[in-house]
Amino acid sequence: MELKCPLTIEEQLDKLQSHGIIIDNVDEAKVFLQMVSYYRLTGYILHFRKKIHLIVILHQNTYFSEIIKIYDFDLKLRSLIRQYIEINEVYYKTHISNVFLH
Repeated sequence: MELKCPLTIEEQLDKLQSHGIIIDNVDEAKVFLQMVSYYRLTGYILHFRKKIHLIVILHQNTYFSEIIKIYDFDLKLRSLIRQYIEINEVYYKTHISNVFLH
């Protein structure tokens, strides 16, 4: 199995642009990629793909800032869900332990 070589931030930006993504704020994109990386971000780019015959391309005017908004929304949603999962986890663990006590 061949492993992918890590890309520098500049190479990540170049790769995004080569796929048709418009980097509307280069400084913001660099900071974001330093925290998240290209490879994690690629899953969020899938929403912007379209298939023409057998060729997969991105929709025109796909902006990096829009991808960041989707990533941020997903981050907040996962955090919210995690919070309620934990509340339920504590409740059910307590309930189960109380049932076994009797």
